[in-house]
Amino acid sequence: HYNNSGESHASWTFRKAPGFFDVVTYTGDADTLDSGESQAIAHSLGSTPGFIIVKKTSGSQPWAVFHRSLGNTKSLFLNTSDSAEALQRYWNNTSPTSTHFTVGSSAHVNRTGESYVAYIFAHDDQSLGEGEDASVIKCGTFTGNGNNGDKHIDLGWEPQWVLMKASDTGNQWSIIDCIRGSNGQEAERLHPESSSQAGLTG
Repeated sequence: HYNNSGESHASWTFRKAPGFFDVVTYTGDADTLDSGESQAIAHSLGSTPGFIIVKKTSGSQPWAVFHRSLGNTKSLFLNTSDSAEALQRYWNNTSPTSTHFTVGSSAHVNRTGESYVAYIFAHDDQSLGEGEDASVIKCGTFTGNGNNGDKHIDLGWEPQWVLMKASDTGNQWSIIDCIRGSNGQEAERLHPESSSQAGLTG
């Protein structure tokens, strides 16, 4: 899947650093789906996360996604094109803090004895860059304009990697990056929920 002869592959590396990105692993502790149990997971981001991806590594479960714009009552899933789902069982209706995030009783994020990994992204932390006074990561939203021309979103810098998903409809995730082009319709997109090759549409 990632070293086939004659095929091109894409990979991205995120530096584990305060104010930018963290990875943690943990063991679940909720006995049943409707137990109402929750668990606070420590992280080292040093600021409130804007985006969290959780995956069960000891079994087959979807990739649960928290995004700051959806709040603590909804979850997206990185492996599907479904719209956001509202259930307390994912984040226990509890917002993440600069030291912890909370998971509910869903087997996707927290089941007794099961192993999980979480990828945690900061949002607009102003302590990065050479002068330690810049932001190089944002987790935001925008409203699409259909086919009425390109949509310009000013982040304050040129991003190297962008992950997008319509949260209120069942549309694909899209990843664009600085290698395959990040300029609107000219960018080759990859879709995390699909095994399809990169393309200019979608």
